[in-house]
Amino acid sequence: MQKIMKNKGITLVSLVVTIVILLILAGVTLNIAISENGIFSKAKKATKEYQIASEREYLEQNILSVQLDKYMGNVSSEKLGKSLVDRNLENSSIWDIIVEKSENKTYGTGWNYLEKGTILEDYGETKYNWIVNYETGEIIQLEDESYNNFDYKSTIAVDNPLFNLDSANVGLDKASWGKNATLYYYDNEKYGTVEERKKAYEEQKGKNVAEYNSGYDRQKSENISEYIDEETGAFNFNGNNYIEIYNKNGFDFTEGLTFEFYGKITGVESATYDNGRSPCVFLSMWDGEYLNQSDIRFAYDTVETNYFWFNLNLHGVADSKWGDVNNPHNQIFVIKDFMNIDRYLTITFESETSGRIAEAIYLDGKLLDSTSISNDYYSEFLNLVKNIKLIELGRGTVSLNSNWCYLKGLCYTARLYNKGLTKEEVQANYETTTKYHKYIVDNKK
Repeated sequence: MQKIMKNKGITLVSLVVTIVILLILAGVTLNIAISENGIFSKAKKATKEYQIASEREYLEQNILSVQLDKYMGNVSSEKLGKSLVDRNLENSSIWDIIVEKSENKTYGTGWNYLEKGTILEDYGETKYNWIVNYETGEIIQLEDESYNNFDYKSTIAVDNPLFNLDSANVGLDKASWGKNATLYYYDNEKYGTVEERKKAYEEQKGKNVAEYNSGYDRQKSENISEYIDEETGAFNFNGNNYIEIYNKNGFDFTEGLTFEFYGKITGVESATYDNGRSPCVFLSMWDGEYLNQSDIRFAYDTVETNYFWFNLNLHGVADSKWGDVNNPHNQIFVIKDFMNIDRYLTITFESETSGRIAEAIYLDGKLLDSTSISNDYYSEFLNLVKNIKLIELGRGTVSLNSNWCYLKGLCYTARLYNKGLTKEEVQANYETTTKYHKYIVDNKK
């Protein structure tokens, strides 16, 4: 009888079951390996802890070496990282601090900062950020996003402004404003009425401020602290003060111009004219002759129109889409919701390859609009400012020669560059400036 041979291979059902079981086992194994408490995570955590412990041990040995050398009277071993410095009047041009975000705690004098990537001798590159106190022996490891490093120059992204009034330094040292900057005010007691100020102005007519550096609004003030707002660290334009920058050789904006103002505007004070137009003048430039108005102005009109306006000269025709048909030398741009709230305004001018001058206006770091003016118009401005010796922040004349308008409100930052900033630079300045301002406000609460 023929014997029938049976196939003893795996059946399809058995194969499927086997694969499913293997997948389940693989999934379990993978989960064990990569889950939050898995093998890989534990290995990664152990590696981090070892690295931190290793760097901490190196720092501890360095602290011990420095302290021992100091005790023995030997030449001290080198302290690692950069030395932090408290922010105060004495340190106005060198202060450098670490601010821990969660508790807004500040570390300054007495601490050294080692940023991730610092090269340590006979060790290598650090993988973490540290602050070290060589007196107390304290060592604190800082996660990347847990702190800010501020210093006297880090509150600005683009260096070398022509003028810089900033809450980072305004309450510390007037020298931080720039060269030849002077704070002026008018004497409310002696010139408390419009009539008295008009009379004083009549005495100034026909004279130049360089020859006649006195009058109702030419009182010098060295006491900056009385104009600093305690809650925000801002400079307080109180309606009768202003800051003036003097340059005997005039000014050069051949490479462009950028003006920034960050603050909270509350109003304007008209000193010598009862019914005149009184916009909030952020910045003006003039030749110092009391018979003339300010030649160049950046201002915000609060009467009805709520527009930001400026003119780069009094005689050229503004041929951009921002031109004012009623006053052809003015450029106007409507900005609503500007008064009594924090606003960051930037306006830039720079040359285009087409031969025209690009102008752009930004609000809170974002581009609102851009257009251009003719090269002839800008050239007239360049020739004008060669003979203008005075730039003033917080004061300007409007409509009439004697109609001085004084800004009222808080100024966190005001900058003037003799170059046009790019969109990226404007955004960078906005981010760095507002970040530091937030620290100032939070620190004063």
